Order: sequence, then C-alpha cells, then structure tokens
Amino acid sequence: VIESPSGFAKVFEAEGCVVGGLVAFAVPHYASADEEACDLAFFMAPEHRGTMAAARLLRLYADWARERGCKHVMLGVMTGISTEHTIALCERLGWRRAGVVMEC
Repeated sequence: VIESPSGFAKVFEAEGCVVGGLVAFAVPHYASADEEACDLAFFMAPEHRGTMAAARLLRLYADWARERGCKHVMLGVMTGISTEHTIALCERLGWRRAGVVMEC
C-alpha cells in the first residue's frame, strides 16, 4: 500500500514518536466505474486520543481521496475501542454513518 499509487499511509508524530496513523487504498467501486477509498487501519495511542491528531489524519485521508476523484470515502469504526468517541469525532468533521457491520 505504501508504495502503490492507489495507496495512502500517514502517521502522526509527537516528540519524535509515532502516536497515530491511517492506512487506506483506492479501488474501483464493485458496482460502478466510480473509485472509492477504504481504510485498512486507523489508530491513535491512548494518550493522544481526544487531541487534534486524529482529526488531522482524517482530513488528510479525505483530502487525498477527493483529489484522486473518489466518489466515496469510507472509514470503518469497528475495534470496540472508544467507538462512540470516534464516531462523534467523524460526525463533527462532516462524515456520516453509511451502514452497519455485523459480527458473529
């Protein structure tokens, strides 16, 4: 993903240490010719959750996807770690819920 022209990988550093990151890729939508961006990983160190680091990473990701012409920019919030806080942050940044993931 890092070396792919359709890949996105960014980290957020504080005091020389990686404290967050987001990895994603762009692919054709399964039902159309449109391209969509999908995340593979989005993480923040516990001590940096609630800071602007996550918002900055999300904005970089969305900007990258829009510059590529992606019609859809997807972010999965499925870890069970601070899920409601992550959803609230995304919604404040203009993201909206687009479905539900089921697990068994």
